[in-house]
Amino acid sequence: MAITKKISLILADDHPLFLEGLISVLKREFLITGSTGNGKELQRLLESNKPDVVIICLNNAMVDGLSTCRQIAKYHPAVKSIILSFFYDEQIEQQLKTEGVKGYFTKDIQTDALIEAIKCVAGGGIAFSVPQDKLLSEARRIISNYDAFVDHYKLSPRELKIISLIRDGLTSNEISGLLFISINTVESHRKNIFKKLNLKNIQGLVEFAYKHSL
Repeated sequence: MAITKKISLILADDHPLFLEGLISVLKREFLITGSTGNGKELQRLLESNKPDVVIICLNNAMVDGLSTCRQIAKYHPAVKSIILSFFYDEQIEQQLKTEGVKGYFTKDIQTDALIEAIKCVAGGGIAFSVPQDKLLSEARRIISNYDAFVDHYKLSPRELKIISLIRDGLTSNEISGLLFISINTVESHRKNIFKKLNLKNIQGLVEFAYKHSL
């Protein structure tokens, strides 16, 4: 039986408690080859360890996150970068993409979502989260009577997004990959959607989605 090589990570954050927590949850799935709260040490680790993915806190006092991403893309093109930040900023997201960053999330990301994102990025994909407030703005734009609609059906922005993806024919596995949440989370959302809308099958859900232009 072939042994699957673990994805290797370097983690960089100047908050020791957060860094320890990150190591604790990720070491079960990945090979942590280095962690640091120091910018020079990060550069040394990158030179000596050549990880698959490096995870950096953008709001890090130890290092200029954008500059570091630029250096990684230039000198370590095989290393994929994921940025964690306290806040989401659309302009920063565009800058990060320009600098070759492959993933960008706020620090309140769920563990299973981060794990899926790391696997996606290591495999050559990109992983940029969609904040709840952005989903909410999108839903408000699409549904003119949004408040009355949500009041009646009690649907969350995430559930509205999943309805639209199901309407487009995506499977739970595909939705999981697109939204960077676990399949179990997708299935839980699906179950809640069917319950809230009092629907029995996908056909009914698709009809509901088209009726309300989701």
